[in-house]
Amino acid sequence: MHENEELSPWIRRWTHLVAPGGTVLDVACGRGRHLRWFAGRGHAVAGVDRDPEAIAAVAGLGEVVQADIENGPDFLLAPGELLQAYGRELRVVAFEDGFLDAPPRFVQRIAAVRERPGAPRARYML
Repeated sequence: MHENEELSPWIRRWTHLVAPGGTVLDVACGRGRHLRWFAGRGHAVAGVDRDPEAIAAVAGLGEVVQADIENGPDFLLAPGELLQAYGRELRVVAFEDGFLDAPPRFVQRIAAVRERPGAPRARYML
């Protein structure tokens, strides 16, 4: 659990990529600090987390699912499989994969956008 409810620098950096009215998926959403941010900006939100208390904390914000995406029978995703499943629909703009401290944890972060088929490739400010 995060010690504060501040947005992560990652979310601050990539929020501008979400089109007005766009939908945001937060995998391992925890208690919803980022879901609340995007919902407050008028976005539809969906979150997944394995902790039932976390899911209870975000109930009512949007679509939320309690599931263990690494070990649960419903998902069981290996690294990279989520992107493989949606790879034709999503363009990865940024990706991080590594360890953080405070609290110690392994993270994978993906900023991806859905582009319309046949539309010119958009340019995104980095």
